Amino acid sequence: AARPRLAMGNSSTKPAVRKLCEAAARGHDRAVVRVIKRGVDVNAHEGAALREAAFGGHESTVRTLVKLGADPVGHDARQFAVLLERDLALWRKVALASGIKVE
Repeated sequence: AARPRLAMGNSSTKPAVRKLCEAAARGHDRAVVRVIKRGVDVNAHEGAALREAAFGGHESTVRTLVKLGADPVGHDARQFAVLLERDLALWRKVALASGIKVE
């Protein structure tokens, strides 16, 4: 079964950011580089592209993103809190899909 997709934000998410995250999720390094060179923030949506590449197991893409300035930790407490909340939501979905009771 496919893992649940990370939330990309609301309907105002920029198409270029979505393209970056989709390329990262698929491990398409050259597409990641192209999108970032067109001016997309590598850390958009609290580093969603880096998380997508990591969750997809795309080590080369993770290295590419970090080389291009992706911050694997986040810049401040707010960003870290957002990351934790999104990850908790993801794992709640995984647990529920597998039949585990979430309290």
